[in-house]
Amino acid sequence: MLYEKYSPDKNYKVRVFYGGIISPVSLYKYLAAKNYFFILYDKEGNEIYKPSPYYGTSNIGASGDITFIYGDKHSLFFPGADGTYDAYDLPE
Repeated sequence: MLYEKYSPDKNYKVRVFYGGIISPVSLYKYLAAKNYFFILYDKEGNEIYKPSPYYGTSNIGASGDITFIYGDKHSLFFPGADGTYDAYDLPE
């Protein structure tokens, strides 16, 4: 694990990991510099969201672009495919 990021209310945390080369897909992600991934946990430490095994982001995307947004809804925003962003709505 590289680091953790907590939601504003401390009810969720994201752990960011660096993926090693263990398969052809992971080799591709390494060569494309998209070998960082994350897992979202609730405050009890239960895993509540993990992107697909094909997900990957760069070091910059992992360190600065994975963020919690608290507005009308509570969401986790993260870099998606082709420079877009994806979101996961947090359970209430």
